[in-house]
Amino acid sequence: AKEKYEKQVKRDAVIKVGQLFENIRECGK
Repeated sequence: AKEKYEKQVKRDAVIKVGQLFENIRECGK
């Protein structure tokens, strides 16, 4: 269960970082 939880946390972090970069790119235009 712990491994599954850690994978989910990592995936959420990757998604959040991706969204952050998208926002930065949009602001840069």
